[in-house]
Amino acid sequence: AECGGGIGGGSREERVIAGLRKRRLVDEAFGDLPAHVSDGIARLSRSLCAAVERLASDLYESECHFLYELVQNAEDAHAQERPAGAAQPSLSLRLGSSPKWPAYFVSDNNEAGFSDTDIEAICDISASSKKRPSSQLGSAGPAAANIGCKGIGFKSVFTVSDKPYVLSGGFTFCFDVTGPLGKLGYVTPTWLSPAELKALPTEVLAAHRAGRTVLFLPLRHPKLAAAIGREMEEMMDQGRATILFLKRLRRIELAPLHARARAVYWEGEGASAASAAVVVEELEAEGAAAGRQERHSYHVYHYRATSSSAAAPELTLAFPASAPSSIAGGGTDATVEPATTAAGGCDNEDGAATVQRLESLFCALPIRCVGFGFALHCGHFDLVANRGDLHHGSATNRAIRDALGEAFAAACAARPEVSARALALLGDPVADPFWRVAREEILERLGGVACVATAAGPRRPDQVLLRGRGALRHLSELLPSELVLASCGRAFCGAQETAQERLLRRLGAEDFGPSHLCRCLMYDGGDWPGGWVKGMWSKSTDTNDNQEVFRVLATLYSCLGSVMLNNSFADPTNGPSAGVTEIAQLLPKLPIFPLPNGDCTCLADGQVYSAPCPEMSERWQRALGDLGALRLLPAGLVRALDGSAGRLLGALAVVAAGPGDVAGVALGLQVRAATASSKRPRASALRAGPSVQSRSDVEGRWASLAILREVWLHRSSSSATAASPSSSSTAPAPTAAGCAGGGAGGALGTALRDALLSLGLCPNPEEAERFAETSLGSLVLVPSRGAAGPAQLPPSRLRCPTLLGSAGCLAEDIAARVDAFLGLPPLGSAGAGGSGGATFRAPAFLAAAEAAEVPPAF
Repeated sequence: AECGGGIGGGSREERVIAGLRKRRLVDEAFGDLPAHVSDGIARLSRSLCAAVERLASDLYESECHFLYELVQNAEDAHAQERPAGAAQPSLSLRLGSSPKWPAYFVSDNNEAGFSDTDIEAICDISASSKKRPSSQLGSAGPAAANIGCKGIGFKSVFTVSDKPYVLSGGFTFCFDVTGPLGKLGYVTPTWLSPAELKALPTEVLAAHRAGRTVLFLPLRHPKLAAAIGREMEEMMDQGRATILFLKRLRRIELAPLHARARAVYWEGEGASAASAAVVVEELEAEGAAAGRQERHSYHVYHYRATSSSAAAPELTLAFPASAPSSIAGGGTDATVEPATTAAGGCDNEDGAATVQRLESLFCALPIRCVGFGFALHCGHFDLVANRGDLHHGSATNRAIRDALGEAFAAACAARPEVSARALALLGDPVADPFWRVAREEILERLGGVACVATAAGPRRPDQVLLRGRGALRHLSELLPSELVLASCGRAFCGAQETAQERLLRRLGAEDFGPSHLCRCLMYDGGDWPGGWVKGMWSKSTDTNDNQEVFRVLATLYSCLGSVMLNNSFADPTNGPSAGVTEIAQLLPKLPIFPLPNGDCTCLADGQVYSAPCPEMSERWQRALGDLGALRLLPAGLVRALDGSAGRLLGALAVVAAGPGDVAGVALGLQVRAATASSKRPRASALRAGPSVQSRSDVEGRWASLAILREVWLHRSSSSATAASPSSSSTAPAPTAAGCAGGGAGGALGTALRDALLSLGLCPNPEEAERFAETSLGSLVLVPSRGAAGPAQLPPSRLRCPTLLGSAGCLAEDIAARVDAFLGLPPLGSAGAGGSGGATFRAPAFLAAAEAAEVPPAF
């Protein structure tokens, strides 16, 4: 009777168990049967028992898979329609130990209890009471809502226990494979005697008396407790999204043997809510909340595939919303540090959260992970017997897979928060050929989705720039993202891994290259009137803080040098790349050279010099630079350049100015002033020539005159020396104030001639020499002040015409040449005025104009 024999006595539940034992031919005598029949029954029983044993021990990859099967059974056991005020469906899974039971596992839940049909199902193979129709994917109803349907899940408990106990309502029985039934105990229940029932742990009996369905598993070996504890932790981590897809069960508590118990439960507004959270909460020993929680938020999207048939699958996609947040016992929020991602998520420029891990496929319970960063649930997956994978040949599974691409794209279109992180949510490259098809379909659809996070907000892949490598990557980091967007129509993204960059290139992203760099540097508009370099330079001159600009420009020149010189000539047989050629063609037009006057210039506008001429006064040249006439780079910038930047400037002929260059600039300034003067109305002789207002204008004009004086004196000295090589002239060498070097002749001696030739004022050197001797004064205008205001006048119209030099310091032939240069009458002539003093000559016809004050530097 204690073993469950005898159908007639006991409770209804005990009679059900006895009936099942009778159908298994337990305690039946076969003496009246022929020997061969008895032997056949015995053989058949042994074969069946061996098959069940193999099924129980080898079906599942993990010996702890039974945990998920218990979750499935609890989900299916809860009534779909719950009465008002009913307790929230919950399940508790915990480990324990006692002197009588060294290690055991307990599962209890608040379901309504096992029915007779349920009991028969767990005592059989492939006789589930939860069959669902397979003719239509979209079928509904209680059966369709069930997870389990194969009738073998319960057998997984035998991987850890040889004698599982079941207590549900009036049913109290066990399956004992170590007792008299042997292997037949896998499918044959044994009723528990009162003594056996009383010997169970107190917590098991208490849960049963509280009306809960309890499964008690004495573990085959105490070491199994550690493995089960690890699997519980995995359920809290990788399997926590399970709670999102369970329609009935809303709370699962897990208590490892030597760790704090935790509960995982669902928070949301309903099964069809657009967002939900999985909360992991620490528990005290008696099950009360300890206060610390982790909330894992998900964006949930439900999608029914478009199909002409009635078999359109319904998919649920759950996208991790952000890194988890932790709420301590005191109620304060604290950010949980992001873990290293397996999904290849990247830290974006705008701080967008990255995917923390890969999610699984779900048929309510986890199936397996295939590489997606989002969870995919479909209740109609056709699973293999151990629920570890899908049947790849199943038409149902293929229909679900083929619908995933359109479901993902629809979620991106409906949820901006999903589309902004779509690439990270896509996860890792998928190795499984079956699911690789779905990933490729998703990628095809993402080409037109704003799925790349940038500093300018989400952008389509074809609106994105990758920063590239090497010098170009360094250059891209110098440029403001707003400038790149305005000039190139693309925004930088934060992809930093090779795999991510390959993926984005495939979807239409471009690497930051020479053409993008040139567009950025040539952009003129918006916040950068005159260009990016001009904007930086203007701001720095306003604040007198140039060092940062010098550092940025030095880096710009250095990187350009690396791109141009290293790449262009690295392979002489193939020549420069197309990008380098493009930079070489556009480089003269790039306004990347700051000038001392706050302006910015390019090589196409004229020669740029890295330093003043060492043979002339630097102060005079800097004055021309402040006027914008001599295009000198700031000295601080030149000092900041490294070798690569210096080589680039050398290749562009940005070198120190020569005497002819400086003389040409000074003479050109005079020529332009004279040309402008000749075109003005001659209403008043006192206002001939353009007016001079600013200090830099005044100093620049005087600097040009001082430079012309210097080169003219050196030219005159050279001519005199050449004419009388053996004479002992008493004339002193020219000693103009501030002259930095050079004897008579040399570069300074030919500078004036070279300047006349470079400006096209003379066709050949002979004509240039004659022009310098006789006509140079016709090109010179001197700043003056008069009754009508500032003006520039020819020297012959000024009261102090010898201001360019003291005649008393000059030899007579040099003084005569000065007079000729200024267009004055010879010394002692009738028009000379005065008593013939060599240091002051004032034409009698000049009455109202006088020379402007000469700055001390000149």
